[in-house]
Amino acid sequence: PPLEVPNLVKANGTTITASNVRSNDIDFKPGNAVDDDDATYWTTDNGTTSGSLTIKWDSAKRFDVVSIEEAIQKFS
Repeated sequence: PPLEVPNLVKANGTTITASNVRSNDIDFKPGNAVDDDDATYWTTDNGTTSGSLTIKWDSAKRFDVVSIEEAIQKFS
């Protein structure tokens, strides 16, 4: 069987914060970056040239892979 790999950002006690959220709108909240929903995403205000997400756990975690994808919307 395939190896089950836990998603550490979904662990209890995890907090995710961002340096900026577009218009402080909950539709663009930092948690969207890790919710496994391609229809949601975190984004910054227009004109912002950099941003950061901070993920904190309530205890130390060990991992060897970090996967990041840009949310590119497809319009039909």
